Amino acid sequence: MKKRPATVEERREETHFQLADALPPELLDIIFWYASEDKATILACTLVSQNWRGLALPYLFSAVEIAGHRSLGRFNDFSNFINMHPNIARYVRRLELVGVSDTHQDTPYATSLSSLAAVITKLAGLRVLYLREVFFDSEPLSSSSSSFVFPRRLEKLTIDFCNCQCREEELMVFCLPALVGALQTFPADSVSLSYLLVADALPEDHRMALIASTPSLVNVRDLILNRLDTAHRDDYDLGHILDTLRQVLAQGCLRSLQARPYTDSTYSKMAKKSLGVLLRHIGSTLQELALPFLIRLPIPLTEDEPYGWDVIRLHECRNLQSFTIWLYPPELRSSPESPGVYDYDDVPLSTVCIAIMAHLPPTLRIFTLGLCEDSDVEHIMLKEVGLEALDDALSGHRFSSLEKVNIMMGSTRDWDSDAFIDMDVCAQVTRKIMPRCAERGVLEIFEEPVSVGI
Repeated sequence: MKKRPATVEERREETHFQLADALPPELLDIIFWYASEDKATILACTLVSQNWRGLALPYLFSAVEIAGHRSLGRFNDFSNFINMHPNIARYVRRLELVGVSDTHQDTPYATSLSSLAAVITKLAGLRVLYLREVFFDSEPLSSSSSSFVFPRRLEKLTIDFCNCQCREEELMVFCLPALVGALQTFPADSVSLSYLLVADALPEDHRMALIASTPSLVNVRDLILNRLDTAHRDDYDLGHILDTLRQVLAQGCLRSLQARPYTDSTYSKMAKKSLGVLLRHIGSTLQELALPFLIRLPIPLTEDEPYGWDVIRLHECRNLQSFTIWLYPPELRSSPESPGVYDYDDVPLSTVCIAIMAHLPPTLRIFTLGLCEDSDVEHIMLKEVGLEALDDALSGHRFSSLEKVNIMMGSTRDWDSDAFIDMDVCAQVTRKIMPRCAERGVLEIFEEPVSVGI
């Protein structure tokens, strides 16, 4: 039986496939890179030919996101898929796990670090791991971190809004053993910890013994602490988190420590001392630092003088290039009734900044002042901060190497409302208040939203 001659349309389609298959691999790679966000298009490209399939598959599986109310089942499906197709595992570069828990049960299903590590160790090409709203168990460190060997370090590890089983806490918290376990189980160059309600579920002596028995110290180059909080118990403080980091971080490993506090956060003498011990441990190599404290009224006695900040040991940061400090400006004029504090008319917040800056090295090139506020009169708030004195301090000989002075405006207001910061007004007023920095061309004013604690 004779074969039916191909129609004109069929011959044209066959020609198109032949031409497409003949494209240089370098050109196809560029095309697939541009289309990599569209998974449906990449999937269709894998069906064109064997040549296209081999080039398109890495882009199809380069970023895997597992999210939704059935994310636990999807994570198990992904684990089974990786076991059945080990050749696909090497293509995964970014893995996002969002809400890996059973939200239909009264008690959420706890995902162990071991179960996550068992899957992630099979992803030889993984660069970025993002964990959000994941519910962990608080298993011992030795069972989670020493049983798996990663083929390579992650470029970035992000842990947001995560919780864990904590029998001694009624709140949904992220206990310190789980935090240490995550840092050791998933080694990464850059680590971001955001919106974690951290508590220690163990007695102090047990916690210290647990940390002392960790199999290895953690080497992290960049660490971001974004609006961490404690479980609002009298015996817990931000200092517990800083102490734990000091005990698990390898000495001199950090290049950048960026912290952004809650707008309603406070700090204690213990937290200041803990920061000083941490900076003594990692300060020699630190190049970027943002204080984890929000400076606000009322100002305790001695904090308007340099010796009041000796305890945080900023002088240990001998190679510091960038420094950030967050202020919460006053909204209304009021005199505090508590003894041992100042009224802001007598001691503006800029005085505290200058006292802290007395400990900064002359190597500083970038100074950033973050202003968290929620008033409708931002330009008046700027005057109350006392930026004139700060302008004089930054223009002195000590900071002659400054290349940039950033004034970062934040807001705690609802961004769905009509109330926004008038940045043009803020910029004009700031340049008038800080003329010396403006004349040097180093002054920049910009806006960054700052959220109230969730």
